[in-house]
Amino acid sequence: MLEDGILLTQNVERFRKVLGPKTIGAWLLHELTKDLELDFFVLFSSAASLVGTTGQASYAAANAYLDGLADLRRQKGLSVTSINWGPWEGTGMAADEHAVDRLRRQGLRSIPPDEAGVLLDWLLHRDVQRVGVIPTTEPAAESLLAPYLFPDDRPERVPQSITPLSKADLSALPMDKLRAYIEEFVSDAIGRIVEVDRGSVDLGNTWRSLGVDSLMAVELRNRI
Repeated sequence: MLEDGILLTQNVERFRKVLGPKTIGAWLLHELTKDLELDFFVLFSSAASLVGTTGQASYAAANAYLDGLADLRRQKGLSVTSINWGPWEGTGMAADEHAVDRLRRQGLRSIPPDEAGVLLDWLLHRDVQRVGVIPTTEPAAESLLAPYLFPDDRPERVPQSITPLSKADLSALPMDKLRAYIEEFVSDAIGRIVEVDRGSVDLGNTWRSLGVDSLMAVELRNRI
């Protein structure tokens, strides 16, 4: 269950819609089976509670609850495995084209269901309390680690197709050239987010007409 949106647009009802299925469902299963000698008690958590995903604070919180429940069960000596899955290919969130594009930009790739089944079988034959299963693409390291770095440790984010200018160089530009540079930079940033050539981005149009939704707008602000 998803209810995507930047945090400022969220409210109690939107959070409850996402939290309910995982938190209430998992707790009831825990309560009803805690006196049974189970071979397995498996929680399908998400990578969202480990690395976060744009616009999904409620979804990350719901899965963090499952991870906390795993800690509680282990403290009580009960069987439990909480798996922080990355997206499964063609199902759930990964069935949404925009969500898949967003995950790809974060450096994540989807897990084929048959591959997930093999991994699940492998994990259940080991005494694992919590584990993340998050296949990544090449640029994943920076995007996943960035939130945990101090600002001075972060690489400068400059679009490769735009020549970076120092503050001194920018200050030395006449106003018309400075404006042109900024427009080129913003066009390139929008083009990278919506995956079009920056030459096709018309800054005279509204962002929504360019395909920029509220989550992409946050990403655009971060790039700038």
